Amino acid sequence: MNAVQAFAHAPYYTQVEKLELQDGEIVSLKLLHGDGIIAGDPVRAIVVDSDLRVRAVSPLALKLHIFCEQQDGIRRCRVYDTVTAAVYRLDPSSWALGPVIEELGKPLRTAYPEDMGQNFGFAQRPATLLEIIRFEGDKVISFPIMAGLSLIWWTLTALLYTPLAWRLYLNKGRLQPSNLSSVLLILLRLGGVAGFLSIALVGWAWEPYSIYYASFFALLGLIVALFLSRPKRNLPKSGHLVG
Repeated sequence: MNAVQAFAHAPYYTQVEKLELQDGEIVSLKLLHGDGIIAGDPVRAIVVDSDLRVRAVSPLALKLHIFCEQQDGIRRCRVYDTVTAAVYRLDPSSWALGPVIEELGKPLRTAYPEDMGQNFGFAQRPATLLEIIRFEGDKVISFPIMAGLSLIWWTLTALLYTPLAWRLYLNKGRLQPSNLSSVLLILLRLGGVAGFLSIALVGWAWEPYSIYYASFFALLGLIVALFLSRPKRNLPKSGHLVG
């Protein structure tokens, strides 16, 4: 154990999926996380056999998710890298017999993914557009609270500038501030947008996430904000709507 690891938390598993190979052997596909010290914890997907030995190791990543489904009566799993939009597929033909990596269902104290060296046992390719939509959609369903918070964040961000967008639209490209307070309000709104985006950027650097996921909620938040900030139509005494 090196000096850095002495102050780091122990490696840990998150997702764990059981798989049966063609020869009947049962293995586990797991996400093994290390310690990012300051930023997010690095992660690898690994395959562990019944003897608790490593059989396959994916490339080191910042954010991985395992997606499994039944195909022709066989349970198949893929690993999706949400930051790079890459897919890792199990490739048993390139598996090897590695060392024992865990004890009592927990990774050994020295089993940090960042120290595993070369990856093997996985075939890597870019995710297709349909896979990106499917995997990102599955994340929204699997983590509804995070999805809701993302929508609220991007809606609040958009609400700072959509009133200006509506004014530009109604005035044919001109903001037409009437006084100094109007100018200050516009600058305050734009400063707020810059602040929200800066926080989002810092958050991404601290804990990277999918650009597709963020773009979806940024667009959805914009639509919600445009609806909420739409110009009100006045109803005069005659009862007729006036634009």
